[in-house]
Amino acid sequence: MIFGRKKKAADEDLDQFEDLRDDVDAQAESDEFDEFDVEERPEGGPYDRDELDDPEGAAQSRLDLGSVQVPLPEGGQIQVEMAQDGTPQAVHLVTEHGRVTIAAYAAPKSPGQWREVAGDLAESLRADQAEISVQTGPWGRELHAVTRTPTCASSASTARAG
Repeated sequence: MIFGRKKKAADEDLDQFEDLRDDVDAQAESDEFDEFDVEERPEGGPYDRDELDDPEGAAQSRLDLGSVQVPLPEGGQIQVEMAQDGTPQAVHLVTEHGRVTIAAYAAPKSPGQWREVAGDLAESLRADQAEISVQTGPWGRELHAVTRTPTCASSASTARAG
């Protein structure tokens, strides 16, 4: 007896969503698409290579890290931080205004992973005495870190750019 009542109650709960199912089916069968505005990218990038006016010229003034090409400012320096085994561990761009650590991450396929990744990054940066803040930027939530002193100066290789 108890099981019969639960099944009936569950069927009634599902019936309340029947109108929504009809709407979804009708939208899926429709050939019409809503138009939407595409926001222009900021003048400073980032850009895909084929969006540049002069891709070859741009390549001459950028550090090519494979999946990422980083513009090198006048007077900037590249520091490569090495691991104990001699493999590159991090790449830093040093300018008169400070140091930027360059890292590329693949976009997660499932929602919610950025919070987990950002948490791991923040924890790692805090271990290096960085001040962490989360800000909203043009591409969503961004993790910002500021360090008062460089932590890898003794283990960094430096190459002059520009």
